[in-house]
Amino acid sequence: MYFFPIVIAQKKNQGILDHLRRELEMNVKFTSITNLDYFIKNELKYYEYITHIIVDMGCTDEQGEAFLTEIEALRLSTDVPIIIYAEDKFPGDEVLSTIARKGLANIIGETPKKLKRDSKRRMKDDIREALVKSNPEHPIGLREERQKRFDTTYSPAKVDKREQTAPSYKNINLQVSIGVIGSQHRVGTTTFAMQLADYFTVRGAKVAFMSRNEYTDSDLLMLKETYSKDIKEQGRYFTYRDIDFYAFGREPEDAGVYNVIILEFGMNHKQLDDEFFKCGYRYVVSGFNECDLINTINLLSSQDTTGRQRFVGRDYRIMCNFSDASMCGEQYRYLINEVAPNVRTSFNLHIPYKFALPDAMIKRFDEEFLDINKFVKGEMNNATTGQ
Repeated sequence: MYFFPIVIAQKKNQGILDHLRRELEMNVKFTSITNLDYFIKNELKYYEYITHIIVDMGCTDEQGEAFLTEIEALRLSTDVPIIIYAEDKFPGDEVLSTIARKGLANIIGETPKKLKRDSKRRMKDDIREALVKSNPEHPIGLREERQKRFDTTYSPAKVDKREQTAPSYKNINLQVSIGVIGSQHRVGTTTFAMQLADYFTVRGAKVAFMSRNEYTDSDLLMLKETYSKDIKEQGRYFTYRDIDFYAFGREPEDAGVYNVIILEFGMNHKQLDDEFFKCGYRYVVSGFNECDLINTINLLSSQDTTGRQRFVGRDYRIMCNFSDASMCGEQYRYLINEVAPNVRTSFNLHIPYKFALPDAMIKRFDEEFLDINKFVKGEMNNATTGQ
């Protein structure tokens, strides 16, 4: 694992990461520009491949409310996690309390009632945890008790660990459709759709994968040939890993038997208005090079026959494959700041295999579908019945 943080600090404090450089294989970038407003407006755009931004709170020109304002601006300007190194700052500081409450940054502060050397040791442990465990999807890497101690409004609640069980979609009245559409070819749209199907099967749901793009049939044929010994032919569909696969133009006799139906549209953008927007969840899949992102921006800016921008005001999610936010450039910033500022964006750094998902991906999908219970006891919508 490699880290490429940028540290905003005066020279005398630029050694705050020395103890972690070799351990974490870090390539640290330093800047002595301590005016955050200037950094955001004039310098940030030149740092395209950083993984974290570390701000030494005591070395910035802005203090108090001005510091809070600039951290909020920095949060809006970048996807990478922000870490605030707050030496000689303790729980109760009002600015840090607001930052913790809003979830703007990881806070590395002092520990009350500890000797200075013990407090420093804890700060080193905290900064390591913040670096290792934070990412664009989870910008706060610190465990709750270390982060929330700076939030003066926070009252820790006792959690019964016996209740922290993995979700199960087995034997419940769940009926939901998930539409997956690609911004262009070869960005992993079919693979991601099959990963969704595998996830819900692992969690006990009855799942159907339905092709809405004739070009996907070549992938399904390859799947059948590769795993022929494990494939069960069922007439109008075939089954693999307990997932029922329907080729383009084929429909289930009774869609109601499925808890989850994955509709893979590929590049079939003609189905956007007819089926895609009728799905319970909608994913737009993109790659991460300049061409991929430009095609995604064009798709999200497209208009229907009435001249209305299709995606404006719609609920959908963006999945960027073969990437992470440390690779972001101007196209990505424009995408999330101007084209889709309120849309959840997720990343698949590596997607080499469609099935047998790693635990980390399964847990990420658990979080991705926390609100799926709104589809329990509901009726299957038109997109899942083929109407």
